[in-house]
Amino acid sequence: MSVEGARLERGSVRSLYRLEPMQLEDVSAVMDIEQVSFSNPWPKEAFVEEIRKNAFSHPTIACPRASRERIVCGYLIPWVVFDELHIQNVAVHPLHRGRGLGRHLVEEAVELGKRSGCRVALLEVRESNTIARALYVSMGFLEAGKRHKYYSHPQEHAIVYQKNLKDPR
Repeated sequence: MSVEGARLERGSVRSLYRLEPMQLEDVSAVMDIEQVSFSNPWPKEAFVEEIRKNAFSHPTIACPRASRERIVCGYLIPWVVFDELHIQNVAVHPLHRGRGLGRHLVEEAVELGKRSGCRVALLEVRESNTIARALYVSMGFLEAGKRHKYYSHPQEHAIVYQKNLKDPR
């Protein structure tokens, strides 16, 4: 894809989806996406805590711009912990995959990190998740390590990725 095509794709995804802070009323829809996206999904209480109690967390949902309703198409759980951005969770509803929404959500996290003065963005992904891994690499994330037997159901290694958010000069 050309650079111009990539710009048009990013622009079009931004025109299709609006990003909003996650609210308690969104948790049921978030859980539906979580359960179809992961073999070991987060429990409902984890999302409630992200909204209510975690001062580091900035839970975000994506909704269609064409609808006034809060129809959750994807979500993002980024943490800003001092000078580090930690992308804890990101998922897109199966009906909205392949449109650039996952990239849009990760870009939003990276921008949050930059605005917050973070020097680095970090995330873990299942070793077998080649689609997500390719997305992160295409966004400038570099493989930084491996967490052995990090995931369960099934047991699998996590690949740690990082991206420098500061100008190296």
